[in-house]
Amino acid sequence: DLYGLDDVVLCHDDSQDPVFVYANLAAQSLWERTWDEFIGWPSQMTAPPSERASRAQALAADGIVRGYSGIRVSATGRLFRIYDATVWTVADEEGQVCGQAATFARTTTL
Repeated sequence: DLYGLDDVVLCHDDSQDPVFVYANLAAQSLWERTWDEFIGWPSQMTAPPSERASRAQALAADGIVRGYSGIRVSATGRLFRIYDATVWTVADEEGQVCGQAATFARTTTL
């Protein structure tokens, strides 16, 4: 069950300004957002403005990115670093790209 997993799991769509379509309880807790606040939220907003370019660069890769780390910001403004994230491209049943997902287990508050 991904929803109750201790590791963070989240997914955004492939729109021009991607928005979240999934966030498990660990992600909701970390970013201090409810399901309703998370779903439809622009994924770039997970990072503070100074970190968005490096985040975008990591997400621009096709396939799977392993070992990604970066600074993120919660709904209340709390900064934290994620470590060793895995990011992968998500495709639908026909093989069409429909978004990206990520998972990670380790964070530290800054």
